Amino acid sequence: MCSSSVVLQTTAQTRISPQSCTPHAARRSHTRLEVHDCSSPKPVNRSAAALVANKRFKCTECGKCCTGNGEVFVNMAECSAIASHLQVPLDHFLNTYCKQSANTLGGRQLKSKDTLDKDCIFLEEKLCTIYQVRPVQCSTYPWWPSLMDPVSWGIEGAEVCEGFDHEDADVVDVQHASEQLLKAAEYFANRL
Repeated sequence: MCSSSVVLQTTAQTRISPQSCTPHAARRSHTRLEVHDCSSPKPVNRSAAALVANKRFKCTECGKCCTGNGEVFVNMAECSAIASHLQVPLDHFLNTYCKQSANTLGGRQLKSKDTLDKDCIFLEEKLCTIYQVRPVQCSTYPWWPSLMDPVSWGIEGAEVCEGFDHEDADVVDVQHASEQLLKAAEYFANRL
């Protein structure tokens, strides 16, 4: 049995509102999630594999995923890992780099820089300064349930990230992308 698995089922119709198309607006998933506990190695989840199989992505390090009027949610485990990485006490990290989140009960989100583009507080010269310990929300991008339907994938590629369907993108590693999608689905389901 595996530690936990997430079964994904996308809706037949996806509604896209102008607010959900803005860079890093909090996206509402159009995917039904069922979380099951088990404990054997995970086989490739066929539902997840089907969602990622025809997608192409190549990170160009443009940094656009870390800019804009968006929200990066963090849980206490992520805050602790980042604070440790930065070699600062947890309370200093929480007071300096986080703010309370209005969208999740007791949740926190990373602060943005006071710049016109509202860059992530950890973005420097288009690179993440906490890349090794970045939050799950960041590490699973672009394999978010809310981006798996073709319309949302296309909008994200056109308006936010040039790496979507990039001409130099390799064929997707279905195993890895499926695992990232399931990880993101479970993370977002537990965040609400």
